[in-house]
Amino acid sequence: MDYTINNKTVSFIWSIADDCLRDVYVRGKYRDVILPMFVLRRLDCLLEKSKAAVLEEVRFQRGEVIDLMTHILFEPVKDRLPPVITVYDGACGSGGMLTESQNFMIDPDGRIRSNASVYLYGKEVNGETYAICKSDMMIKGNDPANIKFGSTLATDEFAGMRFDFMLSNPPYGKSWKGEQKSILDGKE
Repeated sequence: MDYTINNKTVSFIWSIADDCLRDVYVRGKYRDVILPMFVLRRLDCLLEKSKAAVLEEVRFQRGEVIDLMTHILFEPVKDRLPPVITVYDGACGSGGMLTESQNFMIDPDGRIRSNASVYLYGKEVNGETYAICKSDMMIKGNDPANIKFGSTLATDEFAGMRFDFMLSNPPYGKSWKGEQKSILDGKE
C-alpha cells in the first residue's frame, strides 16, 4: 500500500469536511457524518450488481401498500371530492403516504384526476423522520408548517381542526409506555 497516496486522500477528505462541516459540527463529531457516508458508499459499491433488482422490488412493494390504501380511501368518493381537500397522518414518518395520496388524487393520467387543492397535515415523533418529512413537503411545494413534531397520543396540535381524510401506518413495534399517562388522562 502506498501510504503517500493514502495520506493525500485522507488530507483531501478532511479538507472537504472542514469546508463543508465547519460551524455545523464540532470537529470531533465529523466522524458522525463522514463514517456513515463511507459505509453507505461501500455498500453501494458492493451491491451495485443487484441494485436494479432491489430498486424494482422496493418500487413494487411500496406501490408498499400505499397504492392499495389510497385506492381504498379515495376511489369510492372520487366523483364527490370537494375542491379543497385536507389529508392527515398522525404517524407520518417521512411523509410518503401523504405525498402519495396527493399524487394519487391529482395525477392527470391517474384514476381520479382531481383538480382539487390538496393540503397535507401530519405529526411525527422521531426527530430524523420529522426533519425529512418537513424537507420533503417543502421540496414538493407543500406547507412544511403543517407537519408537527411530537407524539400524537401526548399532544394535539391540530385540536379543533377537521380533515377530509386520514390515513396512517402506526408504528406497531413502538412501546407506548411513555404515552400511557397522556392516554389515560384523556379517558375522561
